Amino acid sequence: MKNYLFIALSFITLSLFCQIQDPVDWSFSTEKIEDNIYHLVMEASIDSGWNVYSQHVDPDGPIPTTFTFFESNDVELIGDVEESNSTTKFDPVFQMNLSSFQDKAVFRQKIKILDNTKSVIKGELEFMVCNATMCLPPDYVDMVFHLKKKKSNKGCVDSLALNYNPDATNDDNSCYYCYQELDSYEESKYKIASIDLKNPIGECGETQEENRSFFGIFLL
Repeated sequence: MKNYLFIALSFITLSLFCQIQDPVDWSFSTEKIEDNIYHLVMEASIDSGWNVYSQHVDPDGPIPTTFTFFESNDVELIGDVEESNSTTKFDPVFQMNLSSFQDKAVFRQKIKILDNTKSVIKGELEFMVCNATMCLPPDYVDMVFHLKKKKSNKGCVDSLALNYNPDATNDDNSCYYCYQELDSYEESKYKIASIDLKNPIGECGETQEENRSFFGIFLL
């Protein structure tokens, strides 16, 4: 009975110790590379004296750091997760040379956004952390990446138009073209601003007719 009690107390103590020990703080962000191409950035801030292991370790060693991105038709993964420079050294816990990170680790996954309205990408990571004498159980962390939505700008989207707007995403039927400029010019180049044919100053036609009739009397 005493042995069972000791085992139970030991398990509770270990669980409480693991909850108190939290030597790694993860943060998630995005970096825009070009239009619709981003890096998903996973950064670990590691307390002094602790190691987070690389994605590439001996199968007989610790749990490697792994990343899983939830499947989506709106996102395409490009290549594998890249990691910052790690340190390869003899690990006293696993008694082998292992690649690990101290103080800070940065991982990047390149992606292509297939839907400009996509605003959130989610996933999960698993990692293990150890110091010179002990390891904590493998831990899982939810990953959430927030993307800036592409604004819907109205304007002329036809590159052949005179008022083409490269930042416009929705056409507002405002495009006008060279031939429209020429038609407008042809209509206006023969006009004299000081003369309004619809509203003449005097009745020119009637005056000319009266003058001709007056001279016709003398000729007869």
